[in-house]
Amino acid sequence: MSASANAQRSTAGALIEKHALGSAGFCMLIVLALTGISGPLDTPLRFSLWFACVGIPLFLSLYVAKEEIEALRKCADAKRDKALSLVSYVSYCALLFLGLSITMLAAHRSPLLGLVFFLSAMSPFWLSAALRKITT
Repeated sequence: MSASANAQRSTAGALIEKHALGSAGFCMLIVLALTGISGPLDTPLRFSLWFACVGIPLFLSLYVAKEEIEALRKCADAKRDKALSLVSYVSYCALLFLGLSITMLAAHRSPLLGLVFFLSAMSPFWLSAALRKITT
């Protein structure tokens, strides 16, 4: 394996690791902040807590599977595309749960602010999907 291939492989692994652990840590901060509130949580805060709790294992599963993901990227097997699609769907779901958790935190303060945050957070995904349809 060439030096550039090793560098690319380690860069991809580092990106997966930083993304997964950083996002799981952010979810964990939300959970810790919400569990530190004394008294009952209102509906948006309860949803935020649930969404963050669901996002944590999804991000950690990406972290645990980072070596397999790197190996899949090099593989020339026919099942590679399906497996990488599954990985990207898990990543998108985890990001969606993190985004929904933050949206609910914003909606706790103001429902309009929650809506604005959700629309602005989802616009890159919608733009990416639209560009993918145009280019393929």
